[in-house]
Amino acid sequence: MTKDNRFLRRVARYIATTGETNGGIRDMSRTWMIFPNKRSIIFARTYLKDALTCPTVMPKMMTLTAFMEKTSGLTEVMSIEALFKLYDSYRYVFRQAGGNPDKMLGFDAFTHPGKMILNDFSDRTSSPKAIQGNQEQLSHTRAKTSGTKHPGLLSRK
Repeated sequence: MTKDNRFLRRVARYIATTGETNGGIRDMSRTWMIFPNKRSIIFARTYLKDALTCPTVMPKMMTLTAFMEKTSGLTEVMSIEALFKLYDSYRYVFRQAGGNPDKMLGFDAFTHPGKMILNDFSDRTSSPKAIQGNQEQLSHTRAKTSGTKHPGLLSRK
């Protein structure tokens, strides 16, 4: 059994002993359990069923993404749609910066770095200041390693 499964099993045992019992039925309908992915929900639901000792109204279980969509009213952008939008932005900025059209990446070549950029933004909840700080740090690192001075990745007017 993996460490994650042991954790989920312990959480399930704890949850199974909480909640109001009314007439021999445990009501956990006001309890929300938020998980990183659907696979965790499947395991947690199984462990919770195994730990229950009386009839129970199960808690709400959902992924973090589903919870954020439900509570914020926003929806997650499909990754391919986001990749196309990012590529369009890349092309626009490349042209505005006066880049050589022969050196512009095609969509196939852009896909890998584009996915990395989207994953970085997806994995982090950063303020614009933090993102700009990361970009400035990247520019500084590039300048130190290449021996040439790079301007900031973002410019403000």
